[in-house]
Amino acid sequence: MTESRPTYQLFEIISLSKISNQLQPFIVSLMLCSLGAACNTNKYVAEEAYLYGGTQIEMAKTSTVKSPKKLSTALERYARPKKNSGFGLWVYNTFHNPKKTDGFRNKIANTFGQAPNIFNAQEVQRSKAIMENYLQDNGYFNSSVKSDTSLHKNQIKVKYTVQSAGQYKIRNVFYPEDTSLVINRLINQNLKKSAIKSNRNYQVGALEAERIRLSNKARNNGYFEFNKDFIYYFVDTTVAPLQADIFLKISDQAKIKPFYVDTAFVFPTFNLEETSDTLRKDTLNYQDLKIIQHTEFVRPATLNRVVTQEVGETYQKKLQDQTVNHLLDLGIFKFVNVKYQTQVRNDSNFLQRLIYLTPTLTQDLNGEIEASTETTNFLGSAVSGSYTHRNFMHGAEEFNFRLSAGVETQINNPELPFINTLELSAGASLAFPRFIIPFRKDKAFTYYIPKTVFSLRNNYQQRQSFFTINSFEFDIAYKWQTTRYHSYSFKPLTMNLVQLLETTDDFDQLLASNSRLRQSFDNIAILGMSFQFTYNEQELNTLKNYLFFRYGKNFFLLLNNF
Repeated sequence: MTESRPTYQLFEIISLSKISNQLQPFIVSLMLCSLGAACNTNKYVAEEAYLYGGTQIEMAKTSTVKSPKKLSTALERYARPKKNSGFGLWVYNTFHNPKKTDGFRNKIANTFGQAPNIFNAQEVQRSKAIMENYLQDNGYFNSSVKSDTSLHKNQIKVKYTVQSAGQYKIRNVFYPEDTSLVINRLINQNLKKSAIKSNRNYQVGALEAERIRLSNKARNNGYFEFNKDFIYYFVDTTVAPLQADIFLKISDQAKIKPFYVDTAFVFPTFNLEETSDTLRKDTLNYQDLKIIQHTEFVRPATLNRVVTQEVGETYQKKLQDQTVNHLLDLGIFKFVNVKYQTQVRNDSNFLQRLIYLTPTLTQDLNGEIEASTETTNFLGSAVSGSYTHRNFMHGAEEFNFRLSAGVETQINNPELPFINTLELSAGASLAFPRFIIPFRKDKAFTYYIPKTVFSLRNNYQQRQSFFTINSFEFDIAYKWQTTRYHSYSFKPLTMNLVQLLETTDDFDQLLASNSRLRQSFDNIAILGMSFQFTYNEQELNTLKNYLFFRYGKNFFLLLNNF
């Protein structure tokens, strides 16, 4: 008679009889300790303290609030402290060792667990103040928050009750009417882009966004000294129930004159150890730039191309930010620092720029050695090296050269030569920080520097018992980026030449017997062009979902037996 096992088990229970007698007491103790820690949530809570049991938010009158659940959720984010998760508290109580500051158990407790969150009356008062401030900033004027506590099993829960008449909406927005001031005329332009709209809920965030938008608009029209603090608001909440009129005002400090761009002083080899006595040596005048460098690290034409705005132009903040981005995008400077000096000439304001550039290391040399094995007794090895120069001709041109060699042999096969396969590869590319031929443009036309890249690659492969083949590639590419997400690549010319240099008699017989294989080893030339668009929302050093999209189109002309 055979003994049947229960069929309702979802997992196998490890029997203590299978564990050595020496380990049984330890396992039993660990299980009892874990069970005790799970039941005793106040294990590391002092006698005079209480564990925080959670937050509850209610509306005194739900009829006055349009979305009470949504408002409660928003306010709960500001409640402190937070209630512990059951698992996190269990891990902490199980593994925490108060007698030590480190160790394996404490590492587990601090990494995966949560220390007990203790009720604190001061935190409750602070949370109330933050909630009331949130209500005020989001149009719930004259609202208040009251708190109450309840004790249950050595845990204190906090209940917040919100008293509010409702959320105010914006009825009208009034902008300055005195258009005799240039700054007022700028403010009244493009009001469709305003962050403050009639019939929308009142929000301080929208008012702040409008201050930033208008200050940027002023700074992009010559008002270098303008800042958002020159803009303030009056809010009238007496015009109608739950409605408010907003009056935008400009401080008297904003009555300033615009600035014009003056000569730019550029220091391409600046470092912090230099003093003012050594900075202004060897000054080179190049168009609107004064370039100060001991030796020519970068050509003046390159600097002139990326430094935006000429002498006499109205100052624009966005173009000055573009200058900084262009200089960093060259890839030859690790620090870019721009300082401004104001000057007054003939009752006009001028802005002199001091651009300090700290060079980075421009050359890299790398080498690699690889070894591989296969189950068919093949052994392979390869060596490769690369060289990069990011300022190849003193114009921020990036030159890359890569060379590799690999061999493959099959052991325990006397019919094959020792070196079964030999492969040699070489490639070089030269990228210019601008569009060249057929495009000619003195200034970089986007926020990011466009590039022209010339590339060539050659691959030589010799199979001792079969063939020797060579592949040569060449292409010209134009690459540019219009925003942080949108990038483009256009190759007006791509060329690939494949030549069968040598074959063995055995391989010739194989080609003669297989027409499809013979066609794949014809000498061919491929000419073409291609275009590619990429949309990429990925951000560096962040873990979150992102959207990536790529579209490409290729056009090729194939020439056989050239």
